[in-house]
Amino acid sequence: MNGPILPLSGGLVIRLGAQDGGDPGSALIVSGVIAMARALGLKTIAEGIETAEQAAMLAREGSDEVQGYWYARPMPADQYERWLRDYLSAARAPGMVLTED
Repeated sequence: MNGPILPLSGGLVIRLGAQDGGDPGSALIVSGVIAMARALGLKTIAEGIETAEQAAMLAREGSDEVQGYWYARPMPADQYERWLRDYLSAARAPGMVLTED
């Protein structure tokens, strides 16, 4: 079998780029992937969130987890505790839902 392989081992990763937030075609694909993951009993993780529009769309569609520059840039571990405390108090991301696993 040639072509890309989609590994399904309990989670499905959706990678977004800066251009994907306002494109209706991208939104339909993301919605479909999230629906497919739900039907398969998989958790979705959206990567590459860079804009408020992307964050809002993923919140509306019900992505289980999100990450990207919209939330934070990569940082050394020693800065993470301070960042997390500040971020949780501000909760600036639209549609942000904090969960503990």
